[in-house]
Amino acid sequence: MSGARLLLATLVLCLGAAPVQADENAQPLDAIAGSFRYLVENDLWDWNSTMRSPDYVRPAFEMDGGTLPRGLAAVMISEGKLGETDPVIEVWAYAFDTAENARAYAKVYTRKEREVASQLEVRHEYEAFERREGGAGHFSRRVRATQRGRLTRDEHVFQHGRFVTMLSVHDDMLARKAQDAAVARAIEAMRDPVAAAKRRDPPAPSLGPAWRVLTVRVLDPEGKPVPRAHVASIVRAGKPGARTAYTHCWDGECRLAVRHEAAGAIYVWQPRTPEGTPLPFAASLENEFAAHTRDVQVRLAGGRRIAGLVLDGEGEPVPGVTVRARLDLSERIEPARSFHGEEVTDGDGRFVLPSLVEGLYELEVERGGKRALARRIWYAAGMGRARIYLHPVEHVRLTLRDYRDKPVELAMVTASQGFGYRVSVVSDSKGVAILEGLDPQQTYRLSIDTMTTQAPITRWARSEWEPANEVIRLPRGWRLRGVVAADGGDPPDEDTVLYLRVQGKLFGSVLDYHLVDDEGRFDVRGIPYGPVEVSVVPHDADFEKQTWNWTKLEPTDDVVKLKLERPKPRVK
Repeated sequence: MSGARLLLATLVLCLGAAPVQADENAQPLDAIAGSFRYLVENDLWDWNSTMRSPDYVRPAFEMDGGTLPRGLAAVMISEGKLGETDPVIEVWAYAFDTAENARAYAKVYTRKEREVASQLEVRHEYEAFERREGGAGHFSRRVRATQRGRLTRDEHVFQHGRFVTMLSVHDDMLARKAQDAAVARAIEAMRDPVAAAKRRDPPAPSLGPAWRVLTVRVLDPEGKPVPRAHVASIVRAGKPGARTAYTHCWDGECRLAVRHEAAGAIYVWQPRTPEGTPLPFAASLENEFAAHTRDVQVRLAGGRRIAGLVLDGEGEPVPGVTVRARLDLSERIEPARSFHGEEVTDGDGRFVLPSLVEGLYELEVERGGKRALARRIWYAAGMGRARIYLHPVEHVRLTLRDYRDKPVELAMVTASQGFGYRVSVVSDSKGVAILEGLDPQQTYRLSIDTMTTQAPITRWARSEWEPANEVIRLPRGWRLRGVVAADGGDPPDEDTVLYLRVQGKLFGSVLDYHLVDDEGRFDVRGIPYGPVEVSVVPHDADFEKQTWNWTKLEPTDDVVKLKLERPKPRVK
């Protein structure tokens, strides 16, 4: 299932897309999604299903370079998560107005999936297996990383009548046998949703053989169970980067799913009483566990705190504002944003953030759910009483229109000051973006970057921007797509870069570059409308010391073909 599709759907949800009202599609879609729910019905998993209108997923299809399927009537989006991790199971159930439209979409989707599977096999980066099953247009494939031979994803798509369902299972937490049984149940639900809704679920399957359940016990300095705490496990064995799983411990105990062969660390923060009052114990950031371990005990120690006052510009206390402390752990663990304290000022503007480890924290202040500080404040735990002054801030409303005077939605709007203060927001369906917490006495760099293909507009930026409500009209742009070939017409066998410059000037005041993929393809959006000069060179080419050849291109919708050029040394 497309990661871009899930990302865009999440963005639309954040912008307030409303679910559709219950209709004739609600019961069958709920029955189809419910066919998978039992896979994750135990205390390790969370399950969520939401019914949406076609407009909810429209931006995702557009980001994938397509359009909304014909006749799409409703969508049920479901996911199974391990605590606060990314979804491990994703189910997208589509209802179409007719079986013909459902078959047409399933046919197109499965063809694309087969093409992807073939590419993975040819490139020898993954092993892709595909299998057909009769009776319901069932297509599935497995993606297994060649490194360590571990399964990374199972994907299924199947259609019956006017319904199409897509299932994606990440990693190998659920055995294929359990997945196949759930797919068969979903196909039955497509045929007879009323009967399927009455059927009793079988017992939830156990985790796959490569996984183990890790029990975490959190104790206070005296050895007593901590009533409440946030817990994360981070492992780095088995694949590049870190895999993080979050959960909440109650009465000093919780469980997490980790790989048998994976060693890692347990992190505990924000210990609290059953009523939610912070406890004076420091977050615990160093608790290693070995491969195959099934039990980890974390004993907290006394913590430091940050206490202080929040005052307005006249020096008067400000009650009822939220003060948040974020520990700078960017060089130690990821994601660092999770380890922080948060409290609300009392009637005298006072706040206390306990349970902190020693270190430097960034303090943030919100009033009424909006930023109340227009600058960064850093404070060390245990340093003494902090005083935070709230000077006037503005919440600026920008309205984005394209060259056709239509609203520009899903554009990323950012106001920043170098490497310091930064505010980003995505424009809504009316092209409106509200930037919160800006200082009216300061200037910012304002940048706008479109995220969809709805309108071919140019990336836009303005330096020394003074915060003010305004309408911004974005100039027309165009999209350059093409393929690069080396000698003999084959794709380049080395890392290759596409450079652009517009009307003889460096594009965007810098030399703009884009990496070419392994098949020699490139796709550049947001180029100012008009001629552009391009050069395709090896990634190690030197702009200062070598002479490049430039090719002039006019705006076009065609796929252009370019040849890899090898720059020559400049003649002195």
